[in-house]
Amino acid sequence: MFWWVLYYGVFKLQIVTQKDEIHHYLATAQPKVEVEVVLESKPKIQAETEAIKESIPDVTATISHSKYIDLLQDLMANKQLYKNPLLSRLDLANELGISEGYLSQAVNKVTGKNVIQFVNEYRVSLVKELLSNPEFDKYSIEAIYSEAGFNSKSVFYNSFKAETNMSPGMYRKSYTKAS
Repeated sequence: MFWWVLYYGVFKLQIVTQKDEIHHYLATAQPKVEVEVVLESKPKIQAETEAIKESIPDVTATISHSKYIDLLQDLMANKQLYKNPLLSRLDLANELGISEGYLSQAVNKVTGKNVIQFVNEYRVSLVKELLSNPEFDKYSIEAIYSEAGFNSKSVFYNSFKAETNMSPGMYRKSYTKAS
């Protein structure tokens, strides 16, 4: 029993260490221009939201769903909100200045998915990018999916398989053989 606990602790420490290395690599590999875009985009999005609210009396009833989805996609791309494993519908709704219910309705009507599926698509996209990059071959799949914002192995595997029709290991091998 002692050895199992020791092994498990060392294994988890290794995953956390790898996740930190991936995070550091991604943070330093991003050009400074993207950081400026992120810093510039929040005031722009907030200004757009405020302008819409001021010009239309009942925003949630009259603005199109697709406008909020466009804003949400900008937030996901620029701020990488999906990397937060504790990200909730409320967090996203607050970023957009709308209610959780309206967010769910907008995502469902425009994309045909629920909010969790929408967020997980961004996470899977990042995992696919990292698994296909030879520089990340030294990291475990668990460290990579943790960095992408997944906090559950089963949710990650189900989301990944639904999008790619293969397991993460098979996906990685397909890129290892190709290079």
